[in-house]
Amino acid sequence: SVLWGNSGACDRKILAQKSSFCNIEGIRPYFNKNNIDEDPLFVDPTSGDFHLSSYSPCIDIGNPEPDYNDQDGSRNDLGVYGGPYGGGFNQ
Repeated sequence: SVLWGNSGACDRKILAQKSSFCNIEGIRPYFNKNNIDEDPLFVDPTSGDFHLSSYSPCIDIGNPEPDYNDQDGSRNDLGVYGGPYGGGFNQ
């Protein structure tokens, strides 16, 4: 999952502890080894295009289990477009 640019209140410490393979804005002091806090570099979020740009830090860092691989067989990307049913990132 990518939780970035949200305006609602949440406990980032709990999110970071209970999640894996996520990009969560504002979790820096609460990292676990599978989560990151990096700008996901969406293609055009102001226009509603939340595909990952080709240089996003969210590419190929998802769950390493083969069942979660992207359609092209590479390790899955974080976010809605990653994984076997996601369709990949925009290039």
